[in-house]
Amino acid sequence: MNGKWASILQVFSNLAILAGLILVIWELQQSRILARAQLASDGMGYRIESFSTLIEGSSALLAKACLQPDELTPAEKMELSLINDQRLELAGRVIGIEIFSNIGLDWEVAVTTALTRNFQNQYGRDYYSSQRHRYGKYIRSVGDDLLSNIGPVQCKFM
Repeated sequence: MNGKWASILQVFSNLAILAGLILVIWELQQSRILARAQLASDGMGYRIESFSTLIEGSSALLAKACLQPDELTPAEKMELSLINDQRLELAGRVIGIEIFSNIGLDWEVAVTTALTRNFQNQYGRDYYSSQRHRYGKYIRSVGDDLLSNIGPVQCKFM
């Protein structure tokens, strides 16, 4: 009888060890996901800060792009391109965080907001059309739909 109980106890202890290993592996995986999400979040904070610096003195340029688009210089077009790219890069990071972590971020709102602001002037629309091949499928799906339904350029300053 003692041998039977010893065998049963050994089976249960082995099962407990296996369950413990599974729990440790699961916790390590969760820690890894959390660490990657933290790194992504830190990177997002840096990008937002650099974008804020870029757009800080650009209100006159954005107004000119809307009201006097034919008078844009090559340097001003380059600056507008940087602004457009930064907006879409931030939206792309939101998409990446959502795909990676699946925490419920509404990436479509981020992309729609970025593209709507880019499409407020004709240069932004033309720039997107010429560069759309560089963007991922999520940005292209929203951008193409928005561009086909947005109507004429309307200067709105937010």
